Order: sequence, then structure tokens, then C-alpha cells
Amino acid sequence: MEKIVVAKGIKKSYIKNKSIRTVVLKGIDLEIYRGEILCIMGPSGVGKSTLLYVLSSLEEPDEGVVTYYLNEEIYEIHKQKPDEIANLRNRKIGFVFQFHYLLPEFDALENVAMPLIIRGIKSKEAQKQAKEMLGIVGLNNRLNHRPYELSGGEQQRVAIARALVTHPAIVFADEPTGNLDTNSAKTFLDLIVDLKEKFRTTFVIATHSLEVASYATRIAKMKDGLIVEIIS
Repeated sequence: MEKIVVAKGIKKSYIKNKSIRTVVLKGIDLEIYRGEILCIMGPSGVGKSTLLYVLSSLEEPDEGVVTYYLNEEIYEIHKQKPDEIANLRNRKIGFVFQFHYLLPEFDALENVAMPLIIRGIKSKEAQKQAKEMLGIVGLNNRLNHRPYELSGGEQQRVAIARALVTHPAIVFADEPTGNLDTNSAKTFLDLIVDLKEKFRTTFVIATHSLEVASYATRIAKMKDGLIVEIIS
């Protein structure tokens, strides 16, 4: 299997009230492979989200190294300059969160086109690509609806379209079905599988849901800031 991300010796802690140190990650080694759905599982407070944020470059570890293998390019992401990391995120990394973080003043098409416009693609071409991606996620008839006019499941599909419109190598999702009803959650998860097959995109999902985990290629179980078991 082709490795896309390798994490070694990841440690992370936070200081509260200037004196109380909370150790969240205690030394994690993890390999992520191209085209897999990896679920990071465990109850609240074990460090799932923190690990996801470190792996995705949104947080820096106190110790350890996260290395990306992107074709011929190799990045130790926390050694990159801020503008280099921002460029890497825009080109190669997608994000889907429990809360959709759609821009309320823009419609679905504009929300999905935004990462392309940030990349420097002209608005007309960005909207063309955004329309194609919204079609792939089944929202052809909702292009000009703003977030408040969409259901929770539709908003999450807009979020996944926005994450994938740049054709990232890897997408990180933090409890992506946490605010969805059962039917919307199943639709969303089926969509992830379809998109994985269509684009060979890697998905890394932090979740406590057994339903979400049933879609995984592999499951990394966490306990007390460590990965204690990997199930294939």
C-alpha cells in the first residue's frame, strides 16, 4: 500500500490558566495510505480531534514529525513556512467538520467555488468546477440556495463538495455526521465511499460512531492519548 502520511512520536499538550498542563497526545505513530478511509475512534476526550488537527497541519505538535508523501513531493509539514503550509492546504488537503462553516452570505455554488478563487482561478471557471462538484454530490437543483435554505444533510454535502473541489489528496473530517439524522448520515457516508472510489481520495475521520466506523478501511482505536489498536 502507498503511504500518503506518516506520523511519528506525536505529542501534544495544552496549558490552561497559565499553569495547568493537560497532556492530550502521548506519543503517536500512525501511517495513512492512499485511497483508504481511516477512522480514528474513541470516546470524547481521548484526543481524536487533536490528532486530526495535528495530522492535517491545523495544530503543531509539541514533539514528533508528520510527513506527507505527495507523488514526488515530500513535506515535513510542521517545518514549512506559514505561506507554504497554506498553499499545501489549498492544493492537497480538504476539511469537513461537524459544523459546516459555510459562509451564510453566499449560496452553495459560491461557497464551493471559494477555495478555487483563493487559489487564483477566475470566477467563471471556479463556478464551472464548483457546479460540476455539486452535481457529483447530488445538489444540481440547490446551486443558488444559501445555507439557511438547505437541510443539514444538504449543507454537509456542500461542505464535502467544497472540500473536494480542489481535488485534494486527503480529506480530514471531524465528527462529520454528528449533527445529521440517520438517513442524512447514511447518504453522506455512502457519498464518501463513492468519492473515494471516483477520485482515489484518502479520508481520515475522527468519530465515536460505530455506524461511521462500519464504512472504514481501517480503524485506529484511541485511549488516553494513545492509539491502542488498529483494525483492518
